[in-house]
Amino acid sequence: MSVADTLAEESLSFWEKAATEWDTSIALEGNDYWTYLQEPMLARLCNVWWGEDRALDLATGNGLVARWLIRQGANSVIATDGSRNMLGLAENRTNQAEPGVAGNLRFEQLDLVNDAAMHTFAAKQDLFDVITVNMALMDISALQPLAKLVSRLLKPDSGRFVATLLHPIFFTSGAKRCVEIDEDEDGNRRIHRYMKAEKYLTAEARKVTLMLPKPVECGAQLMFHRPLHELFAPFFAEGLLLDALEEPNFDASFVDNSRPWASKGFLEMPKLLAFRLRKATSAKF
Repeated sequence: MSVADTLAEESLSFWEKAATEWDTSIALEGNDYWTYLQEPMLARLCNVWWGEDRALDLATGNGLVARWLIRQGANSVIATDGSRNMLGLAENRTNQAEPGVAGNLRFEQLDLVNDAAMHTFAAKQDLFDVITVNMALMDISALQPLAKLVSRLLKPDSGRFVATLLHPIFFTSGAKRCVEIDEDEDGNRRIHRYMKAEKYLTAEARKVTLMLPKPVECGAQLMFHRPLHELFAPFFAEGLLLDALEEPNFDASFVDNSRPWASKGFLEMPKLLAFRLRKATSAKF
């Protein structure tokens, strides 16, 4: 087994073990990152056409985005994940809490680094208006198979591929959060927040502990850092063009000066990166 295969297997194994904890953490309505950052971005970039768009949600987790796409007006959604445990939880969430969307939503197992499985899946599908990958690119050991799948299944001209991930500069690079506190001559305390990175250009995998209810039982997550040029290169190679990019952050209402190290208080460092790609069928160079 190659190093790449070992990393892919280890990453998928983690999510099989962490599925229940992740579902408990995200629940039906998501967390602050979903409510204040991800959902508004997806709404702007996906721009779902009510009653018309056919959507594909890859690495669906507990089905949060897939159900959202239906509520946004997608005519039908196929939601996939490499983890059987995740898919089971996603189906349970959908059937028990949102039975109204279940009729237009189908779940299917799909490992995004398995070329053979991706080829088989693609051969059975019509083209999609919208393809999403929410907060999962940093969990995928290789992006080339995904880029090929998106290029094959995305409608020309009107099709949109939208992805969100932890920001490569400020988070997956392992950048350190730094806090300095001083007082002026009147005794007013000032908090200065900044980040310091030792590495950025080196693409690598590192292990992190997720903020889950029982993180020790789940083990460490493999997170795959890629500088921006390596993040986009596989998609550009498949004829996809970038036409929108956002770097969202929390606002000052989330700052907690009793916990100055908390990530949400770093208002100048965006937490996420979101982008939209389209097929370059009509592009002129």
